[in-house]
Amino acid sequence: MKRNHWLFNLLTAFIFLLNACGGGGSSEPSAQRLSMKDIAVGFNEMGVIVEKWDGNPSYPNQPFTNVTVCIPNTSICETIEHVLIDTGSYGLRIFSSAISTSFSQIQVSGQPLAECSPFVSGYTWGTVNYVDLLMGQQIAPSVPIQIIDHNYATIPPGCSGSGSAIDEVSKLGANGILGVGAFAHDCGSLCTTSPNNSYYYTCANNPCVGSTASYSQQVINPITKLPSHNNGLVVQLPSVNSLGAPNLSGKMILGVNTANNNQISTESIFELNSFAEFFTVYKGARIRSYMDTGSNGIFFNDAITRCTGPSGFTGFYCPNTTMNLTATIRSYLGVSKTIDFSVAQPQSMSYPVQPSLAGISSSSFIWGLPFFYGRKVFIATEGMGVPNAPFIAF
Repeated sequence: MKRNHWLFNLLTAFIFLLNACGGGGSSEPSAQRLSMKDIAVGFNEMGVIVEKWDGNPSYPNQPFTNVTVCIPNTSICETIEHVLIDTGSYGLRIFSSAISTSFSQIQVSGQPLAECSPFVSGYTWGTVNYVDLLMGQQIAPSVPIQIIDHNYATIPPGCSGSGSAIDEVSKLGANGILGVGAFAHDCGSLCTTSPNNSYYYTCANNPCVGSTASYSQQVINPITKLPSHNNGLVVQLPSVNSLGAPNLSGKMILGVNTANNNQISTESIFELNSFAEFFTVYKGARIRSYMDTGSNGIFFNDAITRCTGPSGFTGFYCPNTTMNLTATIRSYLGVSKTIDFSVAQPQSMSYPVQPSLAGISSSSFIWGLPFFYGRKVFIATEGMGVPNAPFIAF
């Protein structure tokens, strides 16, 4: 089956740097550090927190979870905190600086496998390794992940020329990325047949050369490797005061229609195309769209006043007063729902939770994390037994 969704990684992780000075003028709230231990979760649930921490002093609206990785078939494990939940990409990627365990590197024809993964904000480079991964109270066995290490081998020109290097925690604002979008693999069929795929490389010699990678060797959405509750997820976050908040906690529920806590009932279902797209109709224009927790604002094109000067908010909208706007989300099959949202000046990073943060995207309408506040959003993964998947529902 033809699979073109591998290009979608280019459109996720839409994060801009914000300085700790900011607009708004309201008094700054006091923030108490959240702990995953304080979030009550069940068998198929993972805690989610949005907060400021040392690794992301300049990034609001980042949903974090903890992941536990183990050497396959052993009890040698470690837990990585503050991993970004990203519904716009596929696969787990952890910075080498955040991990101390040594994992076996995947081999292709006896040669070590590496990957270049492009995002709109840059690229990650590093080795591809097998881990056992604890999600909820289940183990996903032998999951290929990327360990981000820009000191590994010599980065090929085809990779280094794809944008800025996301080569340290401070540039991402997280210890890694947990890509749990609506497809299984980060590349798909292209990488199984063509070594010139710009994703996978073997590095037995210097420089690294392009390589194919089988489905079992490609970095994968790890939910699909679970023994149950493996066909998608639900992001459930509480609503937020329009002024923002110092933190919040919620859940990522594993599976769709597999347990009492992940049943679709009155939600509308929006089927996706092979790029995980639907449409947004905004001010009469029909714009291709994505649902992406890895984007820290709602991004679209408008004539709204843009942030300028030394504020550090370049790329965001800065209206003089809060604007209340409306758009219509529509599937390729005609299902539609009207969405009310607001746009306000960015707050200082004393407000890591900013429900009215919006920025500029010239060609897409990206529904980032502010959309998820106060909603229960379902994402059903293609090929995992859910009728009409891939789709989103809310």
